[in-house]
Amino acid sequence: MSDLIARARPLCGACPGDFVMSDDPAAELLADGRVYTTGYQMTFLALDGRYPTGPWIADLDRPEVTCFVEHTRIMRAVPALARALDARFTPVASTDDWTVLRASPASP
Repeated sequence: MSDLIARARPLCGACPGDFVMSDDPAAELLADGRVYTTGYQMTFLALDGRYPTGPWIADLDRPEVTCFVEHTRIMRAVPALARALDARFTPVASTDDWTVLRASPASP
């Protein structure tokens, strides 16, 4: 895990201040030194209607989010999040358990 996570920022062309999001808080901690959210728990809250997906999708669309690392793919259980990930990110590297996705350039 740590080798691919260590390469995530360069693979995505992340600049200082850019953020790597993930469905796994350990990947966020390794890549950024901080955790954005716990995707596993938040996904179940979103599926139950107890957490809105709009703010989450807005965060995925922020220009400083240049990379997304998937491990469990749990967030894809929420259709709106799956669409947002597919619309914004493209896979650039993977192992058996992890995939690094790079953000597409912003639309003019």
